[in-house]
Amino acid sequence: MQILHTLIDSMKVILEIPVHEYMLLYGNTPERALIFRFVESGRSPLIAVKIGRFSTDMKPSIVVLHGNLDAANVDPLAIKIAESEKIPLIITKKPIEEITAELKKLEA
Repeated sequence: MQILHTLIDSMKVILEIPVHEYMLLYGNTPERALIFRFVESGRSPLIAVKIGRFSTDMKPSIVVLHGNLDAANVDPLAIKIAESEKIPLIITKKPIEEITAELKKLEA
């Protein structure tokens, strides 16, 4: 299985990317892992995913939340959005370089 990935600054996507440009995050395929960096609760990234669904029929194959959080402090709304959109949600503190290296193996 080939899964591409997009590395996203969590707050930057919310503050700077207009909804109509959101689909550019996917490139030309929905088979994509969206990796949100600098995440504190997970609410903003999952709201961005939910709002992005209004401008495109695509949704990510998986959402990775990377930052200073763990399963105990992920915002309940983020979890509910992931569940309602049927998008697997991963929470990790693993170094970004290791995550992207593993995902690149899946791209080959």
